[in-house]
Amino acid sequence: MIATIRKYIDSDIQEIMNLFNGVVEEGNAFLTENNMTTAQMEYWLKNEETAAYVALSANRIVGCYMLRPNLKGRGKHVGNATYFISKSFRGHGIGYQLGKHSLEEAKNIGFTAMQFNSVVAINQSSKNRWLKLGFQVIGVIPNGYRLLNETFVDIMILYKKL
Repeated sequence: MIATIRKYIDSDIQEIMNLFNGVVEEGNAFLTENNMTTAQMEYWLKNEETAAYVALSANRIVGCYMLRPNLKGRGKHVGNATYFISKSFRGHGIGYQLGKHSLEEAKNIGFTAMQFNSVVAINQSSKNRWLKLGFQVIGVIPNGYRLLNETFVDIMILYKKL
């Protein structure tokens, strides 16, 4: 499936928040445990993100990524991003499209590399996507992520020079 990718606009915030909160509730990808309110999502998009894009299918938002520096100060040349796709649209290549788009956008913004600090090791589709896009696993944090059932799994740190 080919999605259209465009910059987010203010009227997208509710849909973006709903997608994000859906992933939070699944409890197998994001570190955050609490859903965001519309006001929190709006603040995040307008004040903490360098760029945000949505993926559209039939004029419906089915995915999103938010791009920002991984660190502040002397580390702000390395980018980081958060990605999420509607559960009903996973497995159709939208995550790959968003990933590829984000790497191009990161380079255009001036990031020299991308680093993901916490890719949940059991999230095989995410891991496969990033490896296919040229990322390397540069570290593993054993039992660094707590699943909803209170068991622990590893998280990986991934890196790609742009």
